Amino acid sequence: FFIYLTMDQAEIVFVLFDGGGVLFNGIPSPMLMKLAQSYGQSETLEEYQVQQLQQKIATANQLPEVREAWHQLKTNPAFNETMYWQTMISAAGLRENVDECKQLVRDSMLVHSGVMQLAQAISHSTTETGERRNIGIVSNHATEWFGEYARKGDVFNVFTPHLAVVSQEVRCCKPDFSIFEATMERIFAVRPNTKPEEILFFDDKEPNVTAARQFGWKAETFHNEQQNVNVMTEILQNYGVYL
Repeated sequence: FFIYLTMDQAEIVFVLFDGGGVLFNGIPSPMLMKLAQSYGQSETLEEYQVQQLQQKIATANQLPEVREAWHQLKTNPAFNETMYWQTMISAAGLRENVDECKQLVRDSMLVHSGVMQLAQAISHSTTETGERRNIGIVSNHATEWFGEYARKGDVFNVFTPHLAVVSQEVRCCKPDFSIFEATMERIFAVRPNTKPEEILFFDDKEPNVTAARQFGWKAETFHNEQQNVNVMTEILQNYGVYL
């Protein structure tokens, strides 16, 4: 730790969080896995056929046309949630309609209270020179879905909307540098002349972390389903962020 600080003097002033996998759970996988259990129960199917059907429903978001619809949803403001569900219903043969899918995915949304509490503590912390730290979000997400998470978890009681960068809104997504550039513009509005190395970013996907580092940020992998929030606390301490 001592060696780290002598090698790199830049203090962390901004701590940024990914949405799904860090602050939130990922969707729509939990909804689809739960939904899959209701398929094949009333039909006269062989056991292996039931398993095949349930597997198809549980992994419907991985079908090529649905993956493409997700890319559109998270980067194109003209592509809406209804279009996404229409694509999945058609591709996977879901018996649910669009409105039912919208409700089911909202029911499955979870905000990680431990990470939220940690973010709040960071926003109340100061650097060695006494400067108050800022927190933000950089999320590959649909604007509607992000808004629902924000409402459910009172996210904007902790984060400021200006420093919440949602990919569909800015028309680009991680790991593309464009979304990091869009984030820097927001940061400059709060604190002009901020250096990339004064930013620490948490994401659950390694390619996004790699890209953020190449952009000049400090970045670390964290996945809220696989790691305890204490791991994030330790990472923060390694960067000189004490809470």
